[in-house]
Amino acid sequence: MLERILEQQKAIHAMSHEHVIGVTRPLSREEWKIIAQVVTVLSPFRAATENLSQENASLAQVIPLFTHLVNKMDAILNHRENLPGGYIVPDVATLVRRLHGQLNRRITELTDACPELMLATMCDPRIKGKMTLQANSLTSWIEKLINRVCDRQRHLVVPSERDDDDDDDDDDEEEEEDEPAMSSSSPITNTAGHSSRAADFWTETLQTLVGHTRQPSRIPRDKVAETVKSYLSEPHLAPTADSLKYWDERRAIWPALSMVAQELLSCPPTSVQSERVFSVTGNILCPQRSQLAPQLMEQMTFLKVNMTKLGYPALSFDTN
Repeated sequence: MLERILEQQKAIHAMSHEHVIGVTRPLSREEWKIIAQVVTVLSPFRAATENLSQENASLAQVIPLFTHLVNKMDAILNHRENLPGGYIVPDVATLVRRLHGQLNRRITELTDACPELMLATMCDPRIKGKMTLQANSLTSWIEKLINRVCDRQRHLVVPSERDDDDDDDDDDEEEEEDEPAMSSSSPITNTAGHSSRAADFWTETLQTLVGHTRQPSRIPRDKVAETVKSYLSEPHLAPTADSLKYWDERRAIWPALSMVAQELLSCPPTSVQSERVFSVTGNILCPQRSQLAPQLMEQMTFLKVNMTKLGYPALSFDTN
């Protein structure tokens, strides 16, 4: 809304003289400056929201984006980032300080209440240990990731250790194969339909983080720890890389770690994705089509949402 007001500044100023828009006087130069600075301050929040609201958004993006917002607010407060009009207006400075404090508090609360957020960043090959390194807690989070993989390893059937004559083991193998693998057709990349602003902000977020992860001096020498260490020692992927495809390709090499990573990275960070599905359902069920059976309704919704993800081309109704 404020961006639109700035775009129409001349028209609003002219109409305010005629008292036809509910403004008793034209806005002053200082008031326009406040609007411009507020727009600049809030623009990163809009970009972060667009990133987390994308259809292929990942849980691993939450902590990096929040941290980048904190850095943005800190840069404004310390005059490392210029605002329109030069010096920061006191009211805007108060807004920035409150945003900075609330973001720091929120990151701490999220990390304590939901360790999966930080574990997801550890499992994202574009980020790995960058966020934990900033908090000087890399070793602690590596241990938590190792424990998570160990728990998954206990339920994982390794083909070389399977007794072919044991029917129960065969059943376990079938159950393990039935577990859905994340398809490489569900990338965490930016498509043509996504906002370029969100894409640029995500790339900027990763570029401002610290460099390559340094390994702690002491890591347990068991099999799972060596697997995690091997993964962390690999180079980081580019910001536009497909994280789920990366783990799909390494499922045969690191089965337990791959499954943990896919479980974490497939979790959406917001409810926007599910709300879009409900919107699709609302378009299918209408007054002219109100007697659909629940099972048919579910099948039609599934096809509408997933056909393109399964590799089917989008339907074209162009009659030309």
